[in-house]
Amino acid sequence: MRLYFPPKFQLLFKPYRYKVFKGGRGGGKSESIARAILVKCTMQKTRVLCTRELQNSIKDSSYKLLLDIIDQYDLKGFTYTQDVIRHVNGSEILFKGISGNINAIKSMHDVD
Repeated sequence: MRLYFPPKFQLLFKPYRYKVFKGGRGGGKSESIARAILVKCTMQKTRVLCTRELQNSIKDSSYKLLLDIIDQYDLKGFTYTQDVIRHVNGSEILFKGISGNINAIKSMHDVD
């Protein structure tokens, strides 16, 4: 499987603790980051936390985008429930709303 990443998103595969991408709508940020997360999750056991102010909006955005990419590229080994996407190698993509829940997010253990 070959996925294209624009040059500015090559940074997603570099070992930096924080990676920040700025820009307006239509710049490919969400799509590129979602593809990079799925690639990493298939290559090695990874634990990802996706947050947004409200959990409901995660279901309509990040969660749906990740599932669409899994289907589009026919990525194997993924299963999902309402709150987590898992890969057979032990990778997990977790979804949490932060509104009124910030302390639970701060105490999350072993998030890559």
